Amino acid sequence: MRTIILVILTVFSIGVANAQRLRKNPSVFDKVLHSMFQPRKTIKPKPKVVTKVLVIIVESKKSTPRIFIVDPQWIARYWELEMAWDYWIPEDEQIKFRDGKYIVPIVVFKHYEDMANTARRPSAVNSIPAISPFD
Repeated sequence: MRTIILVILTVFSIGVANAQRLRKNPSVFDKVLHSMFQPRKTIKPKPKVVTKVLVIIVESKKSTPRIFIVDPQWIARYWELEMAWDYWIPEDEQIKFRDGKYIVPIVVFKHYEDMANTARRPSAVNSIPAISPFD
């Protein structure tokens, strides 16, 4: 019963609202009805803006190698320095032998340079000179 009354009231108010639109000065009731039952507005989609992207590829002139190929004398000197310093690094396991040359990672190469360029401080343990079979 209540729904029927609401439907009738709605139909009546829409009809009154349409008739009131013809008048030049809308009444308060028209304003309320118009605010309650606003007509649907169609929304136009906004055009998508296409942006062009300029890709610049920069080639490096000189890249740092990840591995070094060294001869057996270099690796012998490296092992001698490691024994003298009594300091080994985990990357020593990545040293490979191929075609009469050794392939070492950059970390091992840098470790060799550090050991070769650093002066040894004399201590009680190192007071005895090391005898190298490679000399």
